[in-house]
Amino acid sequence: MTEPLQQPDGGRAEAAGEPVQPDQVEQQIRFALTDLTSRNAAHPFEELCRHFARARLVSNVLPATGPVSSGGDQGRDFETFRTFLREELGPHGAFLGLVSDGPVAFACTLQQGDVAGKLRSDVTKILSTGTEVAFVYAFCTAPIPVAKRHKLQGEVRDEHGVDIEVFDQHALASQLANADLFWLAVKYLSLPASLAPSRDSHPGASQPAWYVDDLERWHERGVPRPLLPDVLDIRDGLRHATFDRETRTDLPFWLGLMRAAIVDEAGLAVRQRARYEVAVTTIQGTRELRSADPEVRAFMTDVLDGEDDPAHFEDAVVLLSFATTATLYGRTSISPEELVEWLTALRARVREGLLDDPPPTQQARLLQVRGQLGYSMTRAPLRPPSSPWNFPMLRIWSTSMGPTARLHLQRL
Repeated sequence: MTEPLQQPDGGRAEAAGEPVQPDQVEQQIRFALTDLTSRNAAHPFEELCRHFARARLVSNVLPATGPVSSGGDQGRDFETFRTFLREELGPHGAFLGLVSDGPVAFACTLQQGDVAGKLRSDVTKILSTGTEVAFVYAFCTAPIPVAKRHKLQGEVRDEHGVDIEVFDQHALASQLANADLFWLAVKYLSLPASLAPSRDSHPGASQPAWYVDDLERWHERGVPRPLLPDVLDIRDGLRHATFDRETRTDLPFWLGLMRAAIVDEAGLAVRQRARYEVAVTTIQGTRELRSADPEVRAFMTDVLDGEDDPAHFEDAVVLLSFATTATLYGRTSISPEELVEWLTALRARVREGLLDDPPPTQQARLLQVRGQLGYSMTRAPLRPPSSPWNFPMLRIWSTSMGPTARLHLQRL
């Protein structure tokens, strides 16, 4: 299994404005896709695949349930076919799209063993009604070797006369690591905000074309919808203005947009994402945190009030790191006592999560957070640590390692 990415610097790379490497993002996405299987999260995987299909494959993708928009016999036939698929492949095993040549079928599976056999069986069921299908797309959370994928495609073509394209773990991770699709990984795979990829700039231009277009578009729109895609879209412009000197004057505009998404109807996950972005970009772009203190306090209150998602705990660690630095240099109204209280409560929440006997992947992420918290100062008044080494922290991390990794750690 792919090892989870480690962030032992507690977010300091992000603070310096260093971009996350694409291969790191893909690695974490692959890890999260595997975790879907361990949690048997079929519905989130189906939703992820449906949004991906609409963005990359077929624009006219129907939701998993609800009425078919096209009327007449075509609509009735399509609805009958969709109902049949859900009965045959399960409530979250398939969905449909429409192209000019007819229906396009999508199959989703979390199965890890004999995936090719499972997909071959799914295609047979899809075509057993006699409905003519233009194409079949299949999504799976397991990796499939190229030779096996080509063999499956040839067998399906020879037996059924239809083409199938398979998006396995590696193909999905490569696509979801792109800036315009990363919001799917955030929403359905619970990846932390610090992993968000940046959009590429165009050499030779004073500003990247995407930024100019986004700035103009948001100037026209003015107010975001209380939805995660809008928050992540604003985030791209906000982060660019944070680290680019030429556009630093745009920072208040982007911060205002992000704050406009922090409304009750947005839902907790969207509010937390927006608060996080306001806080980290404020201290990175202005070298002070005071104006974002309300967002930090609200974020920590909600994350400590019953949250159990390791991704949100990871974001909380980053905010604690920023807030601690701001407190040491007098750039925030947050007191050392508040920081110690948050740190103590967060450690307790992580400890509770570990005592609940979580699945191995969630346990590894909780241990990672617990190890990162080992770097944090534990009492007021705050003082910089005398040594970068924190051996209790190293012992915590070593519990999630194999024997070989522990041996290398002991030799350091």
